[in-house]
Amino acid sequence: MRKLPLLFLLAWLGFQASSHTRLATPDSPQPTEHIRCDSYPQADFIWPVHFPVRLSGSFGELRSRHFHSGVDIRSSNGQVGDKIYAAAAGYVSRIKIEAGGYGKALYITHPNGYTTVYAHMDRFTDEIETFVKQEQYKRRSFALNIYPPDTLFAFRQNQYIGRMGNRGRSSGPHLHFEIRHTASEEIINPLCFGLKWYDRQPPQMYQLKVYELDPDGRLLHTQTLRLYGRDGHYHPAEKTIKIHSPRVAFALEVTDRQPSGARNGITELHLLSSGKRLWSWRLQRFSFDHTRYVNARQDFAERQHSGKRFYRCHRLPGDLMPNTCEGPTDGYLALSENERQSIRIEALDFNGQTATLSFEVLREEGESPQNSASFNYILPWKEANLIRQNDIQLYFPENSLYEDLYLKLSESDDESSEYYSKVWHVHTPDVPLHRAMQIGIRPGREMDAQTAQKAFIAYCRPDGKIVNCGGKWKDGYLLGKNDRLGDYSIQIDSTPPRLQALSFASNMRGRRRMSFRAYDETRTASHIEGLQWKAFVDGQWLLMEYDLKSRTLYHEFDGSIPPGKHRLVLIVRDAMGNERKFEGEFYF
Repeated sequence: MRKLPLLFLLAWLGFQASSHTRLATPDSPQPTEHIRCDSYPQADFIWPVHFPVRLSGSFGELRSRHFHSGVDIRSSNGQVGDKIYAAAAGYVSRIKIEAGGYGKALYITHPNGYTTVYAHMDRFTDEIETFVKQEQYKRRSFALNIYPPDTLFAFRQNQYIGRMGNRGRSSGPHLHFEIRHTASEEIINPLCFGLKWYDRQPPQMYQLKVYELDPDGRLLHTQTLRLYGRDGHYHPAEKTIKIHSPRVAFALEVTDRQPSGARNGITELHLLSSGKRLWSWRLQRFSFDHTRYVNARQDFAERQHSGKRFYRCHRLPGDLMPNTCEGPTDGYLALSENERQSIRIEALDFNGQTATLSFEVLREEGESPQNSASFNYILPWKEANLIRQNDIQLYFPENSLYEDLYLKLSESDDESSEYYSKVWHVHTPDVPLHRAMQIGIRPGREMDAQTAQKAFIAYCRPDGKIVNCGGKWKDGYLLGKNDRLGDYSIQIDSTPPRLQALSFASNMRGRRRMSFRAYDETRTASHIEGLQWKAFVDGQWLLMEYDLKSRTLYHEFDGSIPPGKHRLVLIVRDAMGNERKFEGEFYF
């Protein structure tokens, strides 16, 4: 098997050749800095709603590829429209409008050094709505990210600021509420500021995952055990868990069940062996620069396969997130043959309510299990790694991996007309990347200049969806990047996006809005600009909003279109420049 050299960086993908340097970040994260919640102001903020708070999402929850950066407050009745109020006196420092993400968000900066964020809103106050619409027409853009003067919109504590909604990447009507340190933009658990809510139940434990490892940390075998218990005390079916490898680590499926039924995330996790603490994890604050370390804090493969959230009770070598975990062994337990250890795992919610799991682990005599998975490259987690073959080039920047990767790279042919290269199987999608890898593929079929302009690096998702990862030609290779392992090829997209009238007719009198379904079959990676659109009525730019969940473009009739006969032109464009146009006349 081939191991990449420790010192290299060849010129490729526009990078200058240089000697390999180790990560500037230390191999181990900084010890956990335990900041007590009462070190934050305890009486400065109030809840931004006037009904009993029910949390459908907790701070630091293990989300897909990020820690949850606030708390989610459920709607009082399951509908859009609850009134939202300023949590403290301050001024509007930022307004952001986008189809995805936070959808419609307001940022209020306060004199105590903190900023509150109110996301997925349905609407702002009338004054802010008027200002936003003026800016959208001035900039000819639905999406906005603006920083108004601090004298423009000021609010007293408990003053009305808008209404709860379901915009952006939201799965139901709620308010996503954050408190950030204004200077550093570090996000802090809002509950650290003395905000109270009803929760009298300890966390609930469901399953324990046991990882058997070789001395170098390579996974040899896993077993998943169902847990039993109540009132915060749990155990597996068999008191003693038997293993055959020299090292062992654990992960726990656990949630903080709320009175509303929501299964929120926990706040702390502790692993003890024979009464001694091996590892602890606590998350009260973090930076957006570190949010992707969530990939290492959970069993990523399990999340991909089953959707279940297993908290790791150990730290992967490449998990360099500071100030969140500590322990003399990083949570790994070494056992000699016939050695037995008693284990206790404690999971805490924010109120300190604790659930405990108790069991024993015994290493039996006999040979350790072997990892028989084939591979053809070893990628050290500390290093930048470059792989070159005749038809493919892969570059993994420093700090891309959380542990050494025994990578399997293979290829296969696909006769489908949309494939212009071999399909490259870059390991498997259940191994996470912290940073995007860069990929270059040489086409296997000739293409003319027009076809080459429509070519892109395609990530073929396990569910069959295709993701556009970019496409720039260099030295005979098409280059792109993506933050996921899996199957890649060169594909062509010359098909315009879909555009269908939902609410449009020749007579629009009495209607509240016009709407169209608009989407592209090919998805785009996060760094690629997706669907774009522009609309004109009688040659004048018209604001069309976009609802990502329903893939609907719409215009709310707001007085900008006078009565009479008009002509609408709507153009949608995908990432490859393919366009679809709708033209129609209507009376209003």
